[in-house]
Amino acid sequence: MKKLSVLLLSLLLVAGLSACSVSSGSISGVTEDENKYVVTFENADKDMSVSTEFVLEEDQALGFDHLLEEDDSIAVIIKDASGAVVSDDQFGGNGGGMNYLTPGTYTVEVTVLDKANGTLTLHVETLQKDDAENPWKITEDLQEGIDATGIEFHLPIDEALPGDVKYYRTFYTEDILQVNFYSESGNELFFRISNAHEGKEDLAGDYNQYAKNWEEPVKGLMVNCYGEEDSIRLATFSVGDKHYSLNYNAYGAGPGLTVDELNSLLSGM
Repeated sequence: MKKLSVLLLSLLLVAGLSACSVSSGSISGVTEDENKYVVTFENADKDMSVSTEFVLEEDQALGFDHLLEEDDSIAVIIKDASGAVVSDDQFGGNGGGMNYLTPGTYTVEVTVLDKANGTLTLHVETLQKDDAENPWKITEDLQEGIDATGIEFHLPIDEALPGDVKYYRTFYTEDILQVNFYSESGNELFFRISNAHEGKEDLAGDYNQYAKNWEEPVKGLMVNCYGEEDSIRLATFSVGDKHYSLNYNAYGAGPGLTVDELNSLLSGM
């Protein structure tokens, strides 16, 4: 009888612990038609996620509208058919916008970063002739971007690149050159260079709130670093009238850069 009582007590404790560990929140995605996907968050907890796929044709863009609480935080990552990240965004509160991408198949991953209540609606929009054109052009030829912007950029030597990343492709506008590197393990690095824009938001387009930001002397430059502890996710600096930003796994999907890796990367350019 004593053994039976101990066994029953153990089972009750395990059941109680299991019940405590189960989250009461939820996240769900519903495809309303081939051009619309609605994600609903109900007290959703950190790391809950859903994903979906969209096919964009010529003259189409991927729009989004989010109705969330002000202190909510979600990440929306878009990957192309090769698995490379082409867009990283972080949202909270209410808002919306448009992602202008080249025609193709894209996977959209939605992840709760802290908590979330509300909805996110993703929808394919056919652009009208009077819609603002996507300012970004995409090419696999770095020289095309250099010629179009007039901004010189030399690829870092392979030994200086972190996380086994390799040159992937170039994005550019009339006054910003963006050079992307990607690895099969999912690490992503990209540089932005401009004579007209500078800093965390204006050039890097990074609105994340990092745990730590500080200045680090590198190669005789004072580099503004953003990240956590000694892990650098974003760095910005200027050389004369040329301004740089570099992001490395900026949304926490992998390790950031160490100071030594940042030194090596800038020394290898």
